[in-house]
Amino acid sequence: MPASEWMMQASTQKYLVALILILHALTPAVALLVGVFYFAPERIVFGVQASVALGLLLGGYNLVGPRLARLFGLRDRYFAFIVRHTGRVLLGSLVFVAVAVWWVAVMFGTIVERYKYLEAVNNAISVIGSNQLALPAPEDLAVAFNLMPQRPEVPFILMRAARLLSFGDGTQNYYVYVQRFIDNVDTKDIASRFKEFHRPVRFRIDGNAPALPLLDPVQVLSNFGIESENPSAKLSWAIDLLRTYRNRDEDAELKLWRTMLEAEQLFLKSGKDAAAIGRARLDAITKITAQTEPQSGDRGFRELSFAADHLYQEALDYLAWLYAGGPEADAGLPVPCEHAARVVPTFQRVLLLRRRLVTRSDLLWWRFPSKLTIHFLYLHLGGEKGTIATRIFENFGKCPGVSDAIKELHSAIAFKQFQDPETWFFGTPLSPSLNGSASIALLRQWIRLGW
Repeated sequence: MPASEWMMQASTQKYLVALILILHALTPAVALLVGVFYFAPERIVFGVQASVALGLLLGGYNLVGPRLARLFGLRDRYFAFIVRHTGRVLLGSLVFVAVAVWWVAVMFGTIVERYKYLEAVNNAISVIGSNQLALPAPEDLAVAFNLMPQRPEVPFILMRAARLLSFGDGTQNYYVYVQRFIDNVDTKDIASRFKEFHRPVRFRIDGNAPALPLLDPVQVLSNFGIESENPSAKLSWAIDLLRTYRNRDEDAELKLWRTMLEAEQLFLKSGKDAAAIGRARLDAITKITAQTEPQSGDRGFRELSFAADHLYQEALDYLAWLYAGGPEADAGLPVPCEHAARVVPTFQRVLLLRRRLVTRSDLLWWRFPSKLTIHFLYLHLGGEKGTIATRIFENFGKCPGVSDAIKELHSAIAFKQFQDPETWFFGTPLSPSLNGSASIALLRQWIRLGW
């Protein structure tokens, strides 16, 4: 081989070896950075620092002088291997880099999505952490929710907001806050993306869970979507949402929720027509009983997971309201009392179920206790004479003997714990055990899970 050609090959090999060394120095650093972005986005600051440090370390080590080479013989063998097998090493390095670039390209959207979500949630936590009486802008929460609606951080913050924005029966401020959130949520996109979402059969949402449990985005939307001073305007929207996206055999709880919403819609459409309201009430009793009673044989009952959410309790409570002629009472019509004897036994089932499940530490239910009429009855009998509580108590009292039976239930030793208004909040995001810094600590613990 002519000397000139040999020198040209040697020069080319020198540049190829240099390229390989650069690839070997940068690839692990970039891989570490991308891996942290994807698998542990909450450690993004650490990922950047570690990647820079690793790149500098590997680059510096490849460029050190002969003295360090004598201390680490691996470096000489590493260089010798590259020189002897330059072509194969370069090919392998380029293949590895190509695969890495392809993976980054495929996952880039997810990586950016996770970063944006964490940025939005961290900003919300910072607002709350700096001032326990402050709330993050609902528009900022909507940004995070649009990205990852299955995670619990945003619904938790929204529900905690009720403690600051609701004063007794005055929920107007909270409704405005939630509606600003809903107005900035892309409900159609979220419902379509999570059409095949499979919710856990049972879950615990506390700091000791081995993995972050997921919430059903469609259920969250249907719950918050009707939080307004005029929920009737949102009933059709919520019913259509549930009928379209949660009509599978496994959606027993949400079918039960839809049954209650459809009953409410029918009562509103009936106006002051006593006959129409009566038919709708009896039809609702039949349907809800079939979905909640073990002896009914309805498949939906076997699918219900009582500890998973609040809907079974709400359905029983709604039955008690129907038994007491609640629709007629709200419409200012004579109240039928043929089912009045079932009111208190049904309320007792709610209390038994709640007493057996609730603890001070677990977060079981993503619903307010104010969704239960029995909660307002206990508040009224405990001395909180708010407008809503008083009206509900008066309506239940329109059937002879029901008020006295409810008073006996309230004073029963077996359910004495529910005389304390704070007990009703245990097991929900409004739990007193989550007041102050405890809620911040829980949020920060959650954002380290589920990636």
